[in-house]
Amino acid sequence: MGTENGETINSSLSKAGRSHTVLIAITASAFTLVTTLAAVGEKPSQSLSSEERAEDAATPTFSLLSIMNFRQKAMRAKALEAVSNARTALEILFLRKDGTWPQAIINARTHESGYHVMDENVAKELFRNGLLNVDCKKTSGQEGLDAYTLRGGDRCGIADPWAYDVLRKADPRLDGHALLSIKVPSGGTVQDHLIYFAVDQNHDGFVERSEGAPRNQVRAQAITWCAGADGGLGDCSTDRRGKAMVNGRTVSNSDNVYSWQRGQEER
Repeated sequence: MGTENGETINSSLSKAGRSHTVLIAITASAFTLVTTLAAVGEKPSQSLSSEERAEDAATPTFSLLSIMNFRQKAMRAKALEAVSNARTALEILFLRKDGTWPQAIINARTHESGYHVMDENVAKELFRNGLLNVDCKKTSGQEGLDAYTLRGGDRCGIADPWAYDVLRKADPRLDGHALLSIKVPSGGTVQDHLIYFAVDQNHDGFVERSEGAPRNQVRAQAITWCAGADGGLGDCSTDRRGKAMVNGRTVSNSDNVYSWQRGQEER
C-alpha cells in the first residue's frame, strides 16, 4: 500500500477536485472558439441593421454565460464526488475497525457552525488505512498520525473543490493551520470549505441530530456534506433551500452538497 522513509504513499479511492487545470483549459479554449466563430461570421458594421448589430453583440455574451454555467455545474459534480468518496471511506473504515470509530474521527475539529469537519487528523487516518487519495508523506522515526505530513491541496484536511485549488497553489511553506483563514474566491474561507461529516456512534443504524446530523436523523453509518461555492451552510438544520446571515453576508442552502437523499431522513 505504500513505503516508508519519506516516500509518497498511494491509496485506493479517488478524491474529487483534481482536474481544475484541465477544466480551466477547456473553458479558455471554448471562449477562444466562441470569439473565433464570432469573427468569422462578422459582417462590416456599415452593412448591418441596428437589430443585427444588437444580436451580434449579444451572442458572445450569452455564449460566455453558458461556459460559466457549465463550469459551475462541473464544480458541483466534483463536490458531489468528493463528499460521496469521503462518506464511502468512513463506512469502510468503520468495517475495518470492527464496528468502532477511531479517535481521530470522534475527536475531529468542530467548525463554528457546530458540525465536525474532516480535519488534518481525519485525512491522515483515512489515508493510512488506504481509503482516500491524499497528498501525504510518511516519515520514519515517528509514531501514529504524527508520522504523516499532509501537503498541497490537502494540508488542511479534506476540502471541497472550491478550496482545494486555492490550497494547492498556496505557499508550500505554510501548514494547514496557517491556511484555514485564507479566502476562497467563490466565498468564505478555507475552513468553511472543509467537508463536514457525522457518524453513527451508538450503532443504531442512524446518524442522529445529537450525533451531528444537520436536519433529521439519517439512516446511515456516516454522512458527509459541504457548503457549496459560497462556503456558507446557511440554516441547513431547517431547510435545504433557505438563506441565512453568516458573518455579515448572506449564504444559501441551495448550493450545499449532501451525500444522502431526503428519503434516508426520518423524523
